[in-house]
Amino acid sequence: MTIDGNTAAAIAEIDGLKAKVLALKTARGVAEEQRRDSWRDIADHAAALSPAAQPLARVLAKTEIVDAIKTYDIASKAAQDAQKSHRGIGARAALLGFLATMASAALLFLQWKSTTWEGWTLNLVHFVCLGAALLSAGLLWLRKPSSEWANARARSEHMRVAHFDAILDAPDNAGSSLAGALPFKVLALEYVRVYLIEDQRDWHAKRSNDFLWPTLGNAMLRTFGMVLLLAAMAPALFELLMSPALASLPLAVSQWAAFLKTWIAAQQAALLGVVGGALQTLSTSLGTLSLSSRNRRSYQRIAHMLTHYLDPPLTEARSAAVRGDERGVDRYWWAIRTELVAENRAWSEALGMSSAYLIDELPKSAGA
Repeated sequence: MTIDGNTAAAIAEIDGLKAKVLALKTARGVAEEQRRDSWRDIADHAAALSPAAQPLARVLAKTEIVDAIKTYDIASKAAQDAQKSHRGIGARAALLGFLATMASAALLFLQWKSTTWEGWTLNLVHFVCLGAALLSAGLLWLRKPSSEWANARARSEHMRVAHFDAILDAPDNAGSSLAGALPFKVLALEYVRVYLIEDQRDWHAKRSNDFLWPTLGNAMLRTFGMVLLLAAMAPALFELLMSPALASLPLAVSQWAAFLKTWIAAQQAALLGVVGGALQTLSTSLGTLSLSSRNRRSYQRIAHMLTHYLDPPLTEARSAAVRGDERGVDRYWWAIRTELVAENRAWSEALGMSSAYLIDELPKSAGA
């Protein structure tokens, strides 16, 4: 489909904005690692837009638009702090509970009495780790950092969507009377494309890749725990193969079972079962804390969805903007808005369920 001249000019204007902002930051002496152009650099965007894009520049310079960025920054910082608190306390509870279980298992297997220095040390490790794990679980319940995180993230994501909502819904005549000015709605649509749709697509795609290794790590822990649990069942299986009830089996089967049984004693099998179960709990707790599996799948989905909205739906919205068809532009915008809001709501629900699991299960696993 042929692109309208105003649309082509608006695309070139907004696509070139990142380079202009980078040049402005370089001229101001901003450190290289901080020069990345962000949707929050709204003052730089307004300053870097050409005379043809002044309708958009005037909207970006409005006080309420600028203040919305500050509100977002406050909510985003609160969300980051709550995230660190939730994951930090939860990870300590999970790891300390695992160590308490390992110390208990070692005492059971090694039969070290508390009168020996080895037994006394293991008992102390078990007591300290168990107490610290229960204390961490209690802090999760009392402070509820997950609720703070979910609420702050919801506020920040709402402010981000509302920010672009306000830009797109600004009056069309904002500076349009200037000679050679591009239509505001055409400019605003391209601005939303670059600084919200493409920005969020790239962010979600990157974050889904970031969750790959945590997901694989938890899967490996879970698999290793399952192997240990299966090994713990080996003596019972060997006893079954040696029982008179299965005398019809070939003699070699019972002979091999008797031989293999000497490799794993009942006490060793019990230890393997305890360690395997503890690893299962640890992997589940760590996976619940990071939401790695859920986020990887969900972020891939939303990145794919936003990519879809950058193809034919965007072409239709551009045509609507050129025609002055506000309903056509609004339909496009609300489809994207709905997806972003729904993703945040689903994430909050997943976090709530994971927090309930941690608060309920960590004290049980630590006590066990």
